Amino acid sequence: MMVKGVVLGFVSFLVASFYLLTVTAQARTPFDLKHGLETTPQGIALPSLFEAGRSPWNHAVVVPSQNRRTPTTQVVQLTDDAGQVGAIWSKENYRFNLNHRQTVSMWLYFGDGGSFRADRNVAGDGMAFVLQNGGGVQAAPKYPGKIFGETLGVWGIDNLNSFYSTAGDVAKTAIQHSWALEFDTNLNKTADINSGGKGDAFDLDSDDNNLMTPHIASNYPGESSSYVPKDNYSLIRFARSYALLHNGVLAGNDFNFLSNAKWHHLTLTYEPNSSEAKDASITYSFNDRDPITGVSARSGMTATVPIDRSIIDPDNTGQAWWGFTGSTGNREENNLVVFDEIPDLVDSEAQSHLRVQVAGATDKTIPVKAGDTLAKGDKVSLAYQLRYLNGSRSWHNIEAQLRLPKRLRFNTMKVQYPDGTETKLNGTDLTLPVIRQKLQTLSDNCNQATIELTGVVKDSTGPVPAATSEFKGDEAVAATSTPEFHVQGSNSMVLHLTSTASLTVDNSQSVSLPGMVDLSNSQYQSGDVKIRGELNDDTQLPDQKLSAADMRGAFNYKIPANTLRKGHNTLKLTAVDPDEAFSNTITTSLIATNEPKSTGTLGFANLAGQADFSGKLTGNRQTLPNHSTLDLQIEDSRAAGHGWDLKARLNQPLTNAVTKQPLLGDLYYATTWGDHEVLSSADQIVAHGETDGDDQVVDVTAKWQQQYGLFLQVNAGAQQGLYSGSITWTLADTPHT
Repeated sequence: MMVKGVVLGFVSFLVASFYLLTVTAQARTPFDLKHGLETTPQGIALPSLFEAGRSPWNHAVVVPSQNRRTPTTQVVQLTDDAGQVGAIWSKENYRFNLNHRQTVSMWLYFGDGGSFRADRNVAGDGMAFVLQNGGGVQAAPKYPGKIFGETLGVWGIDNLNSFYSTAGDVAKTAIQHSWALEFDTNLNKTADINSGGKGDAFDLDSDDNNLMTPHIASNYPGESSSYVPKDNYSLIRFARSYALLHNGVLAGNDFNFLSNAKWHHLTLTYEPNSSEAKDASITYSFNDRDPITGVSARSGMTATVPIDRSIIDPDNTGQAWWGFTGSTGNREENNLVVFDEIPDLVDSEAQSHLRVQVAGATDKTIPVKAGDTLAKGDKVSLAYQLRYLNGSRSWHNIEAQLRLPKRLRFNTMKVQYPDGTETKLNGTDLTLPVIRQKLQTLSDNCNQATIELTGVVKDSTGPVPAATSEFKGDEAVAATSTPEFHVQGSNSMVLHLTSTASLTVDNSQSVSLPGMVDLSNSQYQSGDVKIRGELNDDTQLPDQKLSAADMRGAFNYKIPANTLRKGHNTLKLTAVDPDEAFSNTITTSLIATNEPKSTGTLGFANLAGQADFSGKLTGNRQTLPNHSTLDLQIEDSRAAGHGWDLKARLNQPLTNAVTKQPLLGDLYYATTWGDHEVLSSADQIVAHGETDGDDQVVDVTAKWQQQYGLFLQVNAGAQQGLYSGSITWTLADTPHT
């Protein structure tokens, strides 16, 4: 993207309010919470398995997914504002069995604090996965009337600041007989003469770890060995803080590691040495699945730590309560959890096996591995194997949602079970984007379902991405992905240029290159096919469709004036059909005799006035109307083939001129495409457009309505006063879409 111009617009904001009699707690980041719930991955329902913690501090609730693709999923919302603690625990019948191997997996969401400033500590505090026998559903740290965010709802409280305080004193205030895996989104690295007892030193550097960014780590919250004193002296003063020892650290490269407005998958596996031994281990793998595609992620991070069962289970019951805790201090954070596999409920796995028939051997197939190349007409088979490994329940209401690999054409599909039952699905449309199939209940007596498909490789050259299929039931969700591979078929389309000789052109004039695409072996017509151009190996030109009105396959590829650089230019053209099958690539040379000339300008035609928000505060969260005199117009006189983005950035929080305190609320821009962009210190795209070749003036503010434009969301705790701030508006050139 090339920035054509940057214009600053300074806009004042006025909030007139009256004395508030009542204040109700509201989420300070409602749009981030909305985003998290609207992008919820697939998980399971929770009410019969968990209950919210019963400590007086608890804010955790279970809420439904707002993602239309995952309507049955339920979400644990641990915190959604500053100064909160939340916990959710397994019900007694679903405690963690410490005598056997266990697997639990989940999706985690840590808000959007790090997405604004990857170089600075701006997120809330985080959450923790916890095993404990320290109070069951009532377990919580012993807060002294104030919540310390660094505890994450499980660690001890560092508030003593005494020469006589010990690590044991801190440990006594934590959840006892516990092990915690923390997801720490906010660094606590303060220990000086003024910070003793303020609970902000857990992440001080130790000999083994240099904790400079948000991280994942583990230890025993109720053990004094987990805490190390950090003392500071002066002639008349003494200050003591405590650092937390971090085991099995997985750290990010910046503050965008956890709190980045994205869901992150975690798989945790508990492995006892034996049912009698006190030793065990836990392996946790983070970001091991892609939240959009579900594909297993190669970039996942893994650590394994030893576990002393006698610390978690001193009475040797063989069980522990398990769940999640979270907390926030001065900064808010939406801490959300979605479970997709629960220990001791249903342990399941899904696998996929894609195989291709060996040429000339009708009874021999070999597996397709990542990176392999298949040829047109190869016979393939695809088997999905779903297994029930063990559990306290049967696996009910399973629906297979199959996303089959592209560039393959499947002809048959059947489902088989261990007792020999077989169902042939002759009427199933195997060309659908997602094939849905109900499966039998799986249990110890019927522990496997196999779905087999057969087909051939289509004549559709190109790469085939991994395809992830899911198996969703009441008690568990399993997923599996096919490998990435490539199809090399004979080109069903053949592209010809009328002339491939070097052409000398005047850069001030457009260039037209006639040619023909041979579609005699293709199922598609001219209107379905486009020509893709690449200039000088570094510039992707806009695709151009063939005209259905012309002779079948005929085209004239046009290069706009002032597109070429002076001298030699290399142009590559390829025909592409709706299956993303490619023709051969033709390369030709164009020699421009002159430098490209300016083709118009992009800029602000007007930027004046101000936005004015006013209203009477009610003690509840509300949206104040915009009485705007802002006049923002964009002029674009460039040739067709260009677009623009309008970006907005709030330079600093809206601030009270008298008290110098920031307004509790969010200034946001509701876009015409349905997004609510909270304006902060990062640029947000709020509008965009494209030029049609004529001189255009777009009046942005004239189109503001009740549905979109600038809005001010005021939180319940906002105080009366006059607040002001400024916005930087940036206009940027973008490629034509």
